[in-house]
Amino acid sequence: MRTYIFTLLFFLICSAADPRIIFDLTYQDFNSGKTTGVFYDCWNSNPAIDKDVQPIKDTGKICLKITATGNNGGTVGIYPAESFYENIKNYTFTDNTVLSMMVLDRVGQHTFECKIFDTSGNIYTLYSNEKSQKDKWQRVFWRMKNFIKLGLDPVKISKIEIFVYEDGKYYYDDFKILELSTEGGKSFGEITI
Repeated sequence: MRTYIFTLLFFLICSAADPRIIFDLTYQDFNSGKTTGVFYDCWNSNPAIDKDVQPIKDTGKICLKITATGNNGGTVGIYPAESFYENIKNYTFTDNTVLSMMVLDRVGQHTFECKIFDTSGNIYTLYSNEKSQKDKWQRVFWRMKNFIKLGLDPVKISKIEIFVYEDGKYYYDDFKILELSTEGGKSFGEITI
């Protein structure tokens, strides 16, 4: 009974915050402010924690900044928050489940490559659906069902790497697994399902 009430309350809170999102599970939000064991520089990304990035986003004041300098962009690796494994065990994935992140692109007009590594060392790679807009915080996403079709077992995610193909400054925040609602149509602005 307690679990049912908690689930119902969680559903109502999430629905009130954003009716497009039925459920969310945080992968990494950087709010701890830690740098060790949270992210790493895979290739020319020069990652660092940044605070109070303008324009201020709704979801918090700490984010990850990368400065891509590889003459063809940069790649940053991100580890999950400690609570991720505990919470993903009981999660049921549907056609409307997505992996998402908030991005502030200071260059503009990019898709982002997401590589998910599992605990066996397998790699699953997809590009985000929509292009980013310059100087606007927005959510980009990858459909989890497409990663699962490639063979990913979401419970075995060990880390994620994000590649952007042009040099410049980019800010990432709120990596989440979201369950989206299809109510009222299939397009929700930056979230298209």
